[in-house]
Amino acid sequence: MKLDFEIVREKISLLVVLIALVLLTTISGVVQAEEDLFHVKNQAGIRLGVWLNRGDLPPATSTYDQSTLVSHITSGSFHFEGFLAYRFSSRLAGELSVGVINRGEVAWQIDPDNSGPTYFGNLYIYPILAKMKIYPLSKGIGKFNPYIMGGGGIYYARDALFAAGEGSYSSRYIPEEPSATSINYVVGAGFDWPLASVVGVDFQAQYMPINYSDRLLDVSKWSGLSITFGVKYLFMAKKKEER
Repeated sequence: MKLDFEIVREKISLLVVLIALVLLTTISGVVQAEEDLFHVKNQAGIRLGVWLNRGDLPPATSTYDQSTLVSHITSGSFHFEGFLAYRFSSRLAGELSVGVINRGEVAWQIDPDNSGPTYFGNLYIYPILAKMKIYPLSKGIGKFNPYIMGGGGIYYARDALFAAGEGSYSSRYIPEEPSATSINYVVGAGFDWPLASVVGVDFQAQYMPINYSDRLLDVSKWSGLSITFGVKYLFMAKKKEER
């Protein structure tokens, strides 16, 4: 009787496994049909993450003829990015991104001994980049679709300063330019993960070498590594939907 029970239990277990496999195969087919569309869909979304300094850091305090610079810029900060990507093929996509990196707080104390005005603000870097993304695996690894990317563009930086109780920014007191522009490359890698037919996420790391000919806060090298998590809307162009 014990043997019969074991046989029945084994057959029931086998039947359950077979049913599960049939259901899994059916569901996988439906899901795969949706995921296959990912490789022809365009993308629009946002990314948010951290910026890790790979350049130089300005001194905490610098004294000039008429002013003193107090810097609260550290090795890390936040990076926000909006992007639009167009699918050329299942393995190739082009992306245009516009970001903002808040590198930290700065303050210029004008003639501190005579109680001059203090200018407060932040140093922002605005990357405006065009990139090409290559997907080496046409079908990805499960739901994950790894990619590598490269490109270039403009890195615009500016001291967003205002004077406490003294009106607008005046460069007469500050011995450097309030902004700088660099044209340089960007390289990186990441992966996409479609969650549904119109929603996906991505994880991305990109290196941005930034070197300004005009020094900002006594520093010309502002390179960094950006690590971000993104949410994206997936859509097809009208001509692709009509096929």
